[in-house]
Amino acid sequence: MATTTLGERVFLARDVVNADVVVSIGVIGYDPVIGFRGTSSVFYPGLSSTEARERAIGQGHRELSPDDERPLRRMIDEIGWLLGTQFSVQVIPGAKGRASQILAGICESVFQQGKQRLEENWLVPIETRPEIVVVGVDCGSGGHGWKQVCSAMSMARRIVGKGGKIVILSELDADLQAGIELIRMHENPRDVLRPLQELAPVDFISATQLADCVDWADVYLISQLEDDLVEDLFIIPVGNHAELERLLQSGEIGRASCRERV
Repeated sequence: MATTTLGERVFLARDVVNADVVVSIGVIGYDPVIGFRGTSSVFYPGLSSTEARERAIGQGHRELSPDDERPLRRMIDEIGWLLGTQFSVQVIPGAKGRASQILAGICESVFQQGKQRLEENWLVPIETRPEIVVVGVDCGSGGHGWKQVCSAMSMARRIVGKGGKIVILSELDADLQAGIELIRMHENPRDVLRPLQELAPVDFISATQLADCVDWADVYLISQLEDDLVEDLFIIPVGNHAELERLLQSGEIGRASCRERV
């Protein structure tokens, strides 16, 4: 399509480049790599080359807030300008997989309004990190696989204190993809980060989120998975909600360890 101001050659799907009018339609949301996804991110890396999509996968930047400058997000906005797109339709997520709001208009205005609405709906400030964070993962239209569970786990990791406990309530019953399978082959979750970067498997973000979480805190999981498999991932399996309630009330959560962290 073009070359950015930093000399980056941009390749997009031919139908997008040749179209007379292009409208971006998508969801504005928080993103660990680019801060905020939405508007022109549907074009790049969404409709770009495999190489561009692989390069856009990353571990995220915990030291940055979503509003901090992200080079990739800046390039995405430039690509939208080079493409000539001016109009956008974006969804603000609501509870239980529903849309909270739908915004339409000039791209920049929609993006700025979307970020504001997202903060109003989803940002919860906390003064201190708690010792235990309990997260429920809905079985909704967005899916109920490792992607959703690891994303929820990553959100809890941002809240809980170092060495604390994260409890995930789910109905997870999904096969392992290459990245998460790689975690089972290592004795320490930190050791898997470099191999993940080198291999860049399709579940790179989910696997990285999981490895980071179990290295930071004790993770407990209610799921439909076999206990041995869960334990191989440095996670402590919990049989059901009754067992979880008993563990919480007795204070036993945190005393067990499925695989010792070094």
